[in-house]
Amino acid sequence: MTTAPSGVLIRALRLWREILRAVPPLLPLDVPNLSPLVARDLARSPATPGWILDRMAVSALDDPDLLDLVLSHPALPQETIRFLSSVGEREVLSLLSARLGVAVRGEMALVGGEGAKEEGAEEAAEEQVRSALQLVQRLSVGERLRLALRGNKEVRSILIRDGARTVAMNVLENPRLSEGEIEQFAKSKQIGEDVLREIAKNREWCRSYGVVAALTGNPKTPPGVALPLLNQLKKKDLEGLEKNKNVSEAVRAGAKRLMAQKRT
Repeated sequence: MTTAPSGVLIRALRLWREILRAVPPLLPLDVPNLSPLVARDLARSPATPGWILDRMAVSALDDPDLLDLVLSHPALPQETIRFLSSVGEREVLSLLSARLGVAVRGEMALVGGEGAKEEGAEEAAEEQVRSALQLVQRLSVGERLRLALRGNKEVRSILIRDGARTVAMNVLENPRLSEGEIEQFAKSKQIGEDVLREIAKNREWCRSYGVVAALTGNPKTPPGVALPLLNQLKKKDLEGLEKNKNVSEAVRAGAKRLMAQKRT
């Protein structure tokens, strides 16, 4: 394999930068598959536009050296900083703090961490979700897949409802998921059946009575998933299901049968 002469390579990189400046921002760019040489050259070039840096930042989450270069670029958009803060990974936040210092702390407070604990916490939490939603909406499926595994609570609450099944399923692999989140997912009528099935298959999650009660009471839970869980319910919850016209007839009938058994 021959190595291109340095002059040819330099001219090719310059041409690449000119192309990137010329294309409209809405044109997709396959940033994840850029060669390391080209990616680093773009991160160092003062001519690289902000929208390219934005895509590079998302793709550089697993490449600290490249991410450090992107963070050093003066054209890095503020919304990219908010996105990176939403990831909540210690390595990423450390780079943000080291490169951007005090200026990034306000952005990190917006969508970083695992929830606001200050005055007006409810309003702050709503603002976190709104900001995270704006950030997520501009990502490709591949970028959302990666973020589902690493994003913070606000991001997870959005991506669990993602129209791409693989993205929503990836949220369930996020190591930072809490039992409370799983219970909220199990209650949600905006979550796909595949996600509810996956939650029901997880024995550890289904040791939680709250998760089981949420699954059985969710009209979106398939009857074949809900019915085996009815045996774990307490009398008051069975009575509630028996009268709940939102769940399927099969679930109501199953609750009624178990109630009849408990009365005998």
